[in-house]
Amino acid sequence: MSTISTLFSLAGKAAIVLGGTGGLGQAMTQALAEAGADIVSIELPNDPQSENLKKLVEETGRKHAKFHCDIKNAKELRAVFAKIWEAGVIPDILLNSAGIQRRGKVEDISDEDLDDVHSALEYMNYNVLTNPRSWTSTSKQHTLLARSSASNC
Repeated sequence: MSTISTLFSLAGKAAIVLGGTGGLGQAMTQALAEAGADIVSIELPNDPQSENLKKLVEETGRKHAKFHCDIKNAKELRAVFAKIWEAGVIPDILLNSAGIQRRGKVEDISDEDLDDVHSALEYMNYNVLTNPRSWTSTSKQHTLLARSSASNC
């Protein structure tokens, strides 16, 4: 009989994580590591929660690597993915939990604010899924986790 840990094992898998230092992202990243995935974290430089995430991942016995990038800057995002591919990372999982928040009454949120929130999520998904050296260069099936949804790629 299989146990939950063997049925849902991610042993030998690599997860690229964006937004893993924040609340929900950190919890999901920790769960991926606990299930056996090695973590490649894309973070803002000087993220105050960076060391905490590293500690949580390493406590599970999994590998943790981090790369710095401001995902709102498309050139930086492409450059950081080039570094990840150069490091030999072949991702199995993409967890896009990054985002920005605009607090206030919904009627006070501008179109520009909504565009900023939406673009922060889409830049990474687009770059990874269209990069010929990542997902499309392997015969593996991959999983994209984007906030509260998941789909096979």
